[in-house]
Amino acid sequence: MYSWRRWVKKIVASISPEHGLTLYSSPAAKELKKQSPSVRHYSLIHYQGAYPYFRWAKLLADHDVIYIASTPFPAYASGKPYCICPVGGDLQFDCGRTDDHGETMRLAFSEATFIFASNPHVLGHCRRLGFTNALYLPYPMDSDHYCPGEGRARNEWKDRFGGKIFVLTTARIDSRVKGQDDDFFDMLAKISRDRSDVRFIFLGWGNDADNFNERVSRLQLHDRLIMLSPVGKQRLLDYYRSCDIVLDQFVYGYFGATALEAASVGKPIIMNQRIEQYAPLYSNDVAPVLNASNHKEIRDHLYSLIDSPKLRDNVGSALRNWLIRNHGEQRTVPLMLALLQLAADKAVLPKHLDNPLQDPLTATEHEYHIRCHQ
Repeated sequence: MYSWRRWVKKIVASISPEHGLTLYSSPAAKELKKQSPSVRHYSLIHYQGAYPYFRWAKLLADHDVIYIASTPFPAYASGKPYCICPVGGDLQFDCGRTDDHGETMRLAFSEATFIFASNPHVLGHCRRLGFTNALYLPYPMDSDHYCPGEGRARNEWKDRFGGKIFVLTTARIDSRVKGQDDDFFDMLAKISRDRSDVRFIFLGWGNDADNFNERVSRLQLHDRLIMLSPVGKQRLLDYYRSCDIVLDQFVYGYFGATALEAASVGKPIIMNQRIEQYAPLYSNDVAPVLNASNHKEIRDHLYSLIDSPKLRDNVGSALRNWLIRNHGEQRTVPLMLALLQLAADKAVLPKHLDNPLQDPLTATEHEYHIRCHQ
């Protein structure tokens, strides 16, 4: 055991001069450092499970600046400037782990030039974790690709399931996170009996997908509440175009790719949206979704949209116009490129900039973060 530790110490010393260790230097180690001088070899060795990222980090090191999502440690290990786009659990959950994976995630997020926050709750988690390098950047959407169009799947759905109006849910089936509990399905069952031309379509993924199938079987509504297999992005785009209404989530109150994609295609969306948090980010130009925080509101919005094609068109058009104003390429891409340029230039930001993330935590925030842990 002693000899093994001594060997590791020598290898680490040979490739991590930034730590002041100069005990040993082999030709192989020198060649490795020569091939990728910016790569943080010490970090790749220091954390369990990190070294398989060496090849990825080495490839990233050939670039001036990196834009990365979900798995940011390779960008940190490359030694090059980088910015991170959080996509969900990476910041909210992984950064809170106590193992080496959690440490590498916190290290990567904290050392990024910028964390691009596209949702208000990201800023709250940055406060909890002590990250002060986050800023709000609307998520860039390719509205030329995600645009209204004729849906090919629609005729297939009509042939297989009948119906004339299709309500689509692409978010995962998860009662705790998305809100599809038993009462939710009872509500949809009642609507499907009241409106025989309506079909509810779900994609078969999420913690409660099996429970969904069992409940639909008990209700004998396989021809009304339909589960399809998950699909890739290109076919998903066709699904958005083929449906009439989109149901998103009804618990957290924040939207992600589901709402942005549906909005860009011009479909009306029913979801729970925390307007009080979104309003400051959007200068009060919040997404014109049909906001619903309980089953009665969901039901009322569904009946309104089902019974009025004109309302569906108006809400869908308003959402697409909102998305182009706030998330379209002409607005968001120049902002993103300018921030990436600042990162590439290793620009030093003025010290007098007002950064609320550096303020001391308030009593309200302490209570909020305790609830998050619970």
